[in-house]
Amino acid sequence: NFRCAAYPADWPEEAVGGYQGPFRYLGHQILEDRQIDCWHELLEPLAGMGTQSYAHIVKRHVWTTFWAHRTLGFSYQDAISTYPHTYMLAHTVLHQPSCYLGQPVITIYNGAQSWGDLASRSRVWMWGWADLIQLYRKLGLTSSKVLEAEQFGSSEIAQLILAALQQGNAAVLRMLPRFLWLHGKRLDVVSSTWRALLDSRCCGFARGIVGFQLWWKRTTQYLFYQCRPARWIRAHSCSGGTERV
Repeated sequence: NFRCAAYPADWPEEAVGGYQGPFRYLGHQILEDRQIDCWHELLEPLAGMGTQSYAHIVKRHVWTTFWAHRTLGFSYQDAISTYPHTYMLAHTVLHQPSCYLGQPVITIYNGAQSWGDLASRSRVWMWGWADLIQLYRKLGLTSSKVLEAEQFGSSEIAQLILAALQQGNAAVLRMLPRFLWLHGKRLDVVSSTWRALLDSRCCGFARGIVGFQLWWKRTTQYLFYQCRPARWIRAHSCSGGTERV
């Protein structure tokens, strides 16, 4: 198990004897040690779907045998170049028994990673995460877990797109067409990307749509709830027509 703190807000000046300071959330809520029938039972979006290399103890021969004839390309291009350890685990222990250690837990700091800049994080989520979830699907992970992980990833990517639109980050925006081409058939991808565009108000089109939505909401609120005919109809429909307005 592990717990997540924030960098630099929670970063301690020292942690002699182990870090005992504030943290934001636990990777897994269960603290009791237990046997797991299949490793994939531990795959949860909030816990990174098994992407924490520091949270796994694996026999050395499993690693060396798997990577004996494999090589990696440039980082953050797909699942294998983003999460090589998880890629290995998915192919070797996905349906194998494991042992879960609930405590004591280690603490990691979100925001301190080498890939913390906006462009690198976007590649991690758009290429690494998306490809990893597709790999899990191919290897037989349950549909419910795949769907949950996809929706979690779409939510994270939407925040990155929003930041890129607000900042005018060309490196991230250049990734967007390919991402939509590969994953645009999913409703969660389309809806989250659309919402990021509107929330950014980065162009006249987005500002126009937001303005129209606000106008429409106010108009329908007045016509169906606030104007006198609407209040009269609503009152009579609720009271059976016996009350006068």
